[in-house]
Amino acid sequence: MNNMHYYIYRKIFSSIRFWFYFLFIFILAARITWIYKDTRTIGTTIEQSANIPMAIYTSLTSFYIVIFIYIPLFLLSVEIVSNFYNRYKILIAYKSRNRWWLDKIVVIFILSCIFTITINGAIIGSILLSGNGINISFTFLLFIFLGIELQVLGFLILGIISCLLTFIFRSVYVGFCVTFSGVFIVKMLIKGAKLQLFSIEDYMFLIDKSSNEIFMVTPSDSIISSFFIILLLFTFLLGKRIVKKKDIFWSD
Repeated sequence: MNNMHYYIYRKIFSSIRFWFYFLFIFILAARITWIYKDTRTIGTTIEQSANIPMAIYTSLTSFYIVIFIYIPLFLLSVEIVSNFYNRYKILIAYKSRNRWWLDKIVVIFILSCIFTITINGAIIGSILLSGNGINISFTFLLFIFLGIELQVLGFLILGIISCLLTFIFRSVYVGFCVTFSGVFIVKMLIKGAKLQLFSIEDYMFLIDKSSNEIFMVTPSDSIISSFFIILLLFTFLLGKRIVKKKDIFWSD
């Protein structure tokens, strides 16, 4: 199995879509860094300087960037995982479907961590390189750590859903399109109806908090974390059950 893991990670790390994500993050972070660089020299007040980390966070987690860059590129990377594991030659290398399913989830988890660390690394990097590291408070760091937890869980949930849909409908395009469309449509319905609700990506990137300038962790955040963990367990166990019962069709 070690050779198999090496092969899938090599496919992921050599894909254009994966490196495009890193390139986009780098360019965006560089632009944000330039905008907020040395703000103290242009008449920015102490109070305004203290808010710059929040402004940088908001800039790197805006609605359009999350919906049209982060989530699609993550799901496209998950496609690589599905394409690799949904092959007959890969199946016969496993002694059980449960192990096969678990290995897929482990790879998606690692992808979730990579995407999350990159995003938050860009946020902290932009703050430090723009000369605003002094404005990073302990409260803000707790806020970032909460975001990291929710983003890893959220990406993993979306990845499992996409992977499961690919397995059920035997198409990576269905897995990607249905998952992305679901996220997008739910968000548009909430915005269009002006409902006081938040979608999964809002909670992942704490948009419910940042939009109200609440850059801190509160006891109620444990409810969201618990909900994400429950949803993760549900999708994982549902996938495990479906994989166990469904007739297998594998691409060559």
